[in-house]
Amino acid sequence: MSALGVSILRHWNYILKRNALLIIKTPNLDTIIDYYKSGKIPFNELVRKLYGQQDNDGNYHCVGFNQNALYSELMHAG
Repeated sequence: MSALGVSILRHWNYILKRNALLIIKTPNLDTIIDYYKSGKIPFNELVRKLYGQQDNDGNYHCVGFNQNALYSELMHAG
């Protein structure tokens, strides 16, 4: 994960109240790759899911996760 990503996770940890709920919506790389490999989605859909639609300056993905990687990053950030 980028330094910016770690910094953002740490900031969320700092500002959230104890026992607060953080909802993260992110593509699950394991699922996306499985869908592509099994032919459920074509290559152009794989690329769109990995990198975002990129139809405006903020609509792109900087990093991808699976469940274990996201959990690890969240624990590392506090």
